[in-house]
Amino acid sequence: MTDAPDNPAESGEQSREEKRERRMRAFKRAVLASFAVFLLSVLLYGAYDYTYICRIRLPSGTTVVDAKAVKLHAALFNYFFPPIGRTGIHGSSTPAPKPPSEFMLKLQPHLMYRHYVIPYGATEIGTFAFNRHEQLRTVRLPDTVTKINVSAFIFCPELRKVVMPDSVTVIGQNAFMGCPKLENIRLPDSLKVIGLHAFSKCSNLREIEIPAGVEEIDGGAFSGCGLVRVRIPDGTRPLKISNSIFSSCPDLREAEISGRVKDIAWGMFDECASLEKVVLHDGVRVIHSAFAGCTNLKEIEIPPSVEFVGERAFKGCTGLEKIVIPVGANPESPLSVGIEMFSGCTNLKEIVIQDGVEIIENYAFSGCTALEELEIPESVIYFGKGAFRGCTGLREIDLGDLTRGPTGLSREMFYGCTGLTRVKFNLPDSAGIPESAFYGCTSLKDITIPDVQYGFIGRSAFSGCTSLEEIEIPGNVVSLAENAFENCTGLKKVVIRSGNKPFCVETVWDGAFSGCTSLEEVVLPDTLTEIRKKAFENCTSLKKIVIPPGVKEIGPRAFAGCTALADVELASFVKIAPDAFEGTAIPPEKRPAPNQPQP
Repeated sequence: MTDAPDNPAESGEQSREEKRERRMRAFKRAVLASFAVFLLSVLLYGAYDYTYICRIRLPSGTTVVDAKAVKLHAALFNYFFPPIGRTGIHGSSTPAPKPPSEFMLKLQPHLMYRHYVIPYGATEIGTFAFNRHEQLRTVRLPDTVTKINVSAFIFCPELRKVVMPDSVTVIGQNAFMGCPKLENIRLPDSLKVIGLHAFSKCSNLREIEIPAGVEEIDGGAFSGCGLVRVRIPDGTRPLKISNSIFSSCPDLREAEISGRVKDIAWGMFDECASLEKVVLHDGVRVIHSAFAGCTNLKEIEIPPSVEFVGERAFKGCTGLEKIVIPVGANPESPLSVGIEMFSGCTNLKEIVIQDGVEIIENYAFSGCTALEELEIPESVIYFGKGAFRGCTGLREIDLGDLTRGPTGLSREMFYGCTGLTRVKFNLPDSAGIPESAFYGCTSLKDITIPDVQYGFIGRSAFSGCTSLEEIEIPGNVVSLAENAFENCTGLKKVVIRSGNKPFCVETVWDGAFSGCTSLEEVVLPDTLTEIRKKAFENCTSLKKIVIPPGVKEIGPRAFAGCTALADVELASFVKIAPDAFEGTAIPPEKRPAPNQPQP
């Protein structure tokens, strides 16, 4: 029998102590259990967090690599995978249900491996597989890979080298776009397709040779690259090229294009400011607007196989000095000098247009300021608007026989050709001098207007031709338009011949000879019926004018400001504007009165 405690208070204190010990033992067990769980989670999830491992090689038995298995590992340089038939590479902790054929790695922001060897057995590099990988430097692909998908390596700022096997057939859209340190890449012989912007903005990529087996290069594939030279060799199949594949490559100096490229596409070399030499081999058929803005290109030979050269093909090639324009491969449809084809080629001095070329389009040679002479073959029958506009160095030109063509000259054809002194041409029966054809030709001293069956002189046709001294207008000219000879300050004599109605001048239109400050003699035709407003305004050297008897109306300010004009002969009743002779030397009381018969 156990003795009862003498003091009941001591018994109660002992019971409380036992309870406290039991609670402490339970707490310790809980802490140990929690720590064990923590250790286990570290081993299974984030096993190598915050470590400085330089190299990892996964064993062949590995089945899962979690997306957060390794993080913040600045020293991790190499990452090797076992054969993909034994491993699933993905971003969750669930193993892949079957061995994948497409290499897909869902990268997290903390993943910064520098060197990758893609596992053997992978057949494709997936879309966005290495998207914006900030530390990636080299990638080696196995010879099982056949396709690099869309944006697989897009915006990898440190990527320098890609080892690509002779199994890859497709490089997808944007695959290596924005990899500024990619210096060297060998395209495999197996390659068939290079996608849209595949290597765009690879600013350190210096040289590329397109394999002979490539069949298609999509738009902008190498635009904005640092390429120095490009070569597209011969191959067994034609090569289809889309727009702008080498555009805006500022360091590109040489390009050689084989005849298997049938079309030199739009913008192919646009804005390649350093491009000096281009070799186009026989077989090329079409040249679109491919070289615009190649400011350092000095000479290019258009091969005889070419059937079409598009508009603006060489626009702004300020270094171009010589060009030969061939007839082309199809004599029945000869080459045309296209719209703005050489516009702005400010150093172009020598142009050879082969006989057989028939058309020179709008603004074809506009702004070719170094061009001094040009021989036009007899085969040319059409000139477009502004064909030689702004050719300030052009001295003389013989346009040959234009009677076979539909229009003869064109609007603004020699606009602003300030050095032009001589032009020789004839015209079809129903043609004339179009609007602004010789506007601002300040050195033009003499010109013969052909006598045709039905001619005209268009608006501002000779405006500002300050060196022109005499002009004779044939009798069959039916229209002398507004400002036709405005501000021809050197013009001294004008003779307008009489013709047979209706093929004759009946009206001198608004401002036709205004501002001709040296004009002293004017012979008007008997067929004239009207002198419109400001027709001879400010002809300050004009002393006498004989108005033919057929004139019925003289418009406002027709002779205003002719300060030397003191003698006017009018033979019949004429409707005269009140200010028609304002500012002349004729005393106000002797000026022809409006709407009054004159003696």
